[in-house]
Amino acid sequence: MGSDTTALVKGLVLGVGALIVLALVVFVVVSTLDDADLLSQSRVSAKVVNETVVSVTELGTVLSVYDYDGCSATIVHVLNSTSATTIPSNNYSTSGCAIYYIGGENDFGYNNTGWNVTYTHTPPTTYERATTGMGTNFTSGIGNISSKIPTILLIGAVVILFGVIIFLIRQSQSMGLGGSGGGSL
Repeated sequence: MGSDTTALVKGLVLGVGALIVLALVVFVVVSTLDDADLLSQSRVSAKVVNETVVSVTELGTVLSVYDYDGCSATIVHVLNSTSATTIPSNNYSTSGCAIYYIGGENDFGYNNTGWNVTYTHTPPTTYERATTGMGTNFTSGIGNISSKIPTILLIGAVVILFGVIIFLIRQSQSMGLGGSGGGSL
């Protein structure tokens, strides 16, 4: 085979190998930084006062801060939105950033009613959200790249095959085969 084909094969193998190694190194660095949880140290607690939550039932209703991963709210005070009476803590529970009606003694018809909820939560910082987004995007990007590697290798194989065919044609012509000179075997 010619040196062009050898260089092409070598470049293809080295390029795909370098891409894989680079992706692994970046993935390890990003996941290590994300797992170290260094950015959560700068979180600041926030308080939400009298958020109106409609139709609280046994199935639960999410609070407005529910949109981030790892959301956790601590209920400070709950009022019935129509009667403005305090709803005792034995009538509700929380899980993450959702509040659930659980009944209890002195129910007073709190199920499936509107509540005004005061709670605290500690939202992630902008940097934490960016890091999480970067990790998610990087993972999906790796998936996109890895799905293209077979196509890249196929194109490389076709180019190599054409190179081998051209090499064989040139060799046969130099031996006098396949030409118009009427040579014999």
